Amino acid sequence: MQAFLRSNCGAAREGGREAAIACAKEALQLRTHPDHPVCRHPGLYMSLGSCVFVSGESPMMVCAQGPADSRPYRTYQFA
Repeated sequence: MQAFLRSNCGAAREGGREAAIACAKEALQLRTHPDHPVCRHPGLYMSLGSCVFVSGESPMMVCAQGPADSRPYRTYQFA
């Protein structure tokens, strides 16, 4: 994940809020590490969910229930 964030964070920051959210979601879907993937499917270990929290004037969270690479993200707005 560190290598992914190092190579993608700069572009995400420049791209604004939506690009940063997309980058965070993509990082939570990573399965590239052979021993320690970020996103895990059912087995000995499993990702129960992942969330991206966004602060600001319109706070929100974007969550996937279960493994993030196979479950849709849903957006929750806060008033």
